[in-house]
Amino acid sequence: MVPVHKYSEFKLPEEESKDINYLYLSIHKGNNNFHLGIYRKHTQTGTTIHFTSKHPLEHKLAAYNFYVNRMLSTPVTEQIRQQEWDPICTIARNNGFPFQIIHNLRNKTIRTQKT
Repeated sequence: MVPVHKYSEFKLPEEESKDINYLYLSIHKGNNNFHLGIYRKHTQTGTTIHFTSKHPLEHKLAAYNFYVNRMLSTPVTEQIRQQEWDPICTIARNNGFPFQIIHNLRNKTIRTQKT
């Protein structure tokens, strides 16, 4: 435990089988290198604001903006990126989002990151 404040402590995660999950990263220690992945907690429900709700569209898209930005900004392989895209699409579909909206969000984010 690392004391951060007198009322809070920061517990460093333990390494299990050459893997460590920290924040949203999964770090795997190979022989002479590290491999990064995107970590999703087992307790994540995949629930976001439903597309048919009366919330503003920007509120409904907030979670997907986060998911897409995380997917595109994390230095992972293209294979890992595709593996992350599939659950994003599944979460969107389960919450009533048309695929085209999420696909457009990804393309817009890619264009924005290139400029």
